[in-house]
Amino acid sequence: MEVSLLQTGDPRWDDLLAATPHDFYHLPAYADVAAQEEGGTSAGLLVSTGDRTLLLPLVLREIAAGGRDATSPYGYPGPLLSAGCDTGFLETALRAGAQHLADLGFVSLFVRMHPLLCPDSPRGVGTVVHHPATVIVDLHEDDDQWWAQMRKSHRQQVRRAVAAGHSAYVDEAFRSFDFFKTTYHQTMERLGASPAYYFSDGYFDALRSALGDRLKLVVLEQGGRVWAAGLFVETNGIVQSHLSADDGSHRRGGPKKLLYAFVRDWAKARGDRWFHLGGGATAEPGLLAFKQGFSPERRPFNTLRVILREEEYIRLTRARGADPTDSSHFFPAYRRHS
Repeated sequence: MEVSLLQTGDPRWDDLLAATPHDFYHLPAYADVAAQEEGGTSAGLLVSTGDRTLLLPLVLREIAAGGRDATSPYGYPGPLLSAGCDTGFLETALRAGAQHLADLGFVSLFVRMHPLLCPDSPRGVGTVVHHPATVIVDLHEDDDQWWAQMRKSHRQQVRRAVAAGHSAYVDEAFRSFDFFKTTYHQTMERLGASPAYYFSDGYFDALRSALGDRLKLVVLEQGGRVWAAGLFVETNGIVQSHLSADDGSHRRGGPKKLLYAFVRDWAKARGDRWFHLGGGATAEPGLLAFKQGFSPERRPFNTLRVILREEEYIRLTRARGADPTDSSHFFPAYRRHS
């Protein structure tokens, strides 16, 4: 097998994307944005043999106490396989890629799997962690089917929001972008979110620049006042709910349900295949239950934890005051938040 770390300007990255179904999380421009926000550098782990190739977007970071590690960018960035989700090749390629990173001196590798493109759990490569399943909406369902399978309370609250004069729309000119950024930060403060969810204004601006027309700002307003907004990304028939925020004035997010119902209808009208609402592994209590009310369909979400250089990992973790044998918490343990 041939293994290499690509820079985001490498044409091999673009060539693979051109020939392979992918999501925006696999774009080199998105890896650049994520790396800048996380204080690292972007790269793509490329593993090839014959006519099969694996690409894994990564953020490479220096460890304050010495060494480097590799992690997936925020979201669901991989691995991407050129020949479909071949579990055997996935496992073989990840093992080869992990060994390559270890040989380069990397201490650990953290991978977020993609629930739609290749959710399979590789065996024999690190530790697989199973998270709550993510929620998807099948956009091939007709309107009546989708409406009928939505949770009753969701249907009621969508109707009430419409009756109260709320409306949702795509803000093509991003006029409410400043509202979104400010409200997102306020939402994280209100929830006491971990630092990992405090994205900077620079991140949002860079995301808009990197994704271009793929990125949609969807706004919910009433009587000229904006109540909520969300960033959604459309790529190859997949619409991802990336981040959203509201001013907290509506208990249980009733009107906000109209925003998501609007995105579903908008995506279906554009001929998209899936609306992926994601899961609930964020700072917001009740977020997963909120999403589950829109659809009964689920997809598995797994992460992969790989210790590449065990002695270094143990040293760094003990220096952080953590137990290197405890796999139930944040990974890598030496980067856990106090």
